[in-house]
Amino acid sequence: MVGVNTWQSDFMIEIIDLFLSIKGKVNFLQLGRYGDHQEQRYRNPFEKTFHRV
Repeated sequence: MVGVNTWQSDFMIEIIDLFLSIKGKVNFLQLGRYGDHQEQRYRNPFEKTFHRV
């Protein structure tokens, strides 16, 4: 992913991994439960725009 920050790349990899591993409905509460971070850490980046090149 050219032009993407390291934290954005790591975040996308983590989100995709969680989407594939969580059975059933996936929301921010589930991401916080099964992920390594709190719910708010997953919620905040979805409010920002993702800069593409």
